[in-house]
Amino acid sequence: MPNTPGNVNDVNRTGGQTTAGPASGRVRQGSGPSEGQPRQGGVGLILTNRAASALLSWHPVNDRILVARLRHRFGILSVVVVYAPTNEASPSDKDDFYQTLDSAMLLTKTNDLVICLGDFNAVTGPRSTTPGPVGLFGSGSANDNSDRFVSFCEGAQLRIAGSWFQRKDIHRYTWFSNDGRTCKEIDHILVNRRWSAVTNSRVYRKLEFNTDHRAVVGTFRLRLKRCCQKTQPCKRYDLIKLRDSSIEDHYKVEIQNRFAALSDEDMDLWDTFKQEHNVAADTILCARISGRHEWISSDTRQLVEEKRAARLAGNLTDYKEQNKRCQKSARLDKQRWADEKALAGEAALSRGSTRDAFANFRELRSACPHISSPILNANGSLISDKAQKAARWREYYEQLLSRPPTHPPTDLAQAAASAPEDTTIDCDPPTVAEVAKAIGRLKAGKAPGICGIPAKLLKAGGYHTAQWLTKVFQAVW
Repeated sequence: MPNTPGNVNDVNRTGGQTTAGPASGRVRQGSGPSEGQPRQGGVGLILTNRAASALLSWHPVNDRILVARLRHRFGILSVVVVYAPTNEASPSDKDDFYQTLDSAMLLTKTNDLVICLGDFNAVTGPRSTTPGPVGLFGSGSANDNSDRFVSFCEGAQLRIAGSWFQRKDIHRYTWFSNDGRTCKEIDHILVNRRWSAVTNSRVYRKLEFNTDHRAVVGTFRLRLKRCCQKTQPCKRYDLIKLRDSSIEDHYKVEIQNRFAALSDEDMDLWDTFKQEHNVAADTILCARISGRHEWISSDTRQLVEEKRAARLAGNLTDYKEQNKRCQKSARLDKQRWADEKALAGEAALSRGSTRDAFANFRELRSACPHISSPILNANGSLISDKAQKAARWREYYEQLLSRPPTHPPTDLAQAAASAPEDTTIDCDPPTVAEVAKAIGRLKAGKAPGICGIPAKLLKAGGYHTAQWLTKVFQAVW
């Protein structure tokens, strides 16, 4: 399945949050301890932008359990992300966790495809030859956590996906102890028996994380379905090219030619004005190419490859040494990149280019992700669906701000009806000079409206843009 959701355990977030990274192209749902509580535990769900468009709702149950529901081609996909207590935890903590997990499973529906994934801190136990949650390729020696884990799978009608596929041990073990010898399979993907969507489940060792766990990847025969209609964003043109006088003159000529080719009926149409200006800008200026600035040097990338090779070879001592070198080199790369940006900004300030200066300074600040959290409805239940949240906010403000209509006094209405007409107010249609003056007062560098035409393009169009826009205004007048 493309764009499969991925879970993150021990994320150390407080409360329930949705974070959209502007440059990463990922949407993260997180559930962690309450504000003021120790920052330990926590679970998260990372979605690509395409998978996030299929998200119906998500519910942060507590700091160890999160439930999300997504739409797929044939129904609903329910994803339950968990982080179970370790085997050394008290029996009461384990009982509370599995009782809460059983309650969280009630948030899923009977016909849903249920995927439960995360760090269960439990092995499956020996291989099973009887029908049950454990397949023919279970692993490890059963303990108290294993018994609770298997009992939960039996009660929820879930199968342990990894135990049904024969794999090498290097593709099975998900956790490696610091002693370099102990390894276990404690991270699992569970799927309900009603569906046969999973085609593979294995560990991939090449994914680099600063953790003692390995990534478990499941493959599913499934296609997610977008929940809402995708809106086409406005095209962003390379307006810096207009600083070249020859390109600006070329753009003016292009607007003049398009204006002269129109009939009298088309000149006063706003859609024609918008379309022709966007086509002219796309032809002359082209779209602006934006992307993440790569500040990591080739030396650091080489160290990352050497660290990965040491880990795959099982050389723990060399791996730790390479990891230290890699982190140090990355810090130096980032500091070098920040210094270069700061110097470029100072140079731009010294020559009076404040826009270029602050463009460099903005790259130095940390990303400001969009964070949203579930809210309570009128009954006190958590809701995370966008449509339900919007409806709840509308209901709240209708109750808060609605007041009975007021009627103006009789004497005020009579005075307004008998007031003489003010002849000093000009009600004639706008002229070309007035429109050109208004365009000249527009501030450059501002985001365009729904038309997608920035103010700088209107200014660069010159007299013919003002004349064309006057025709539109006079038709509306």
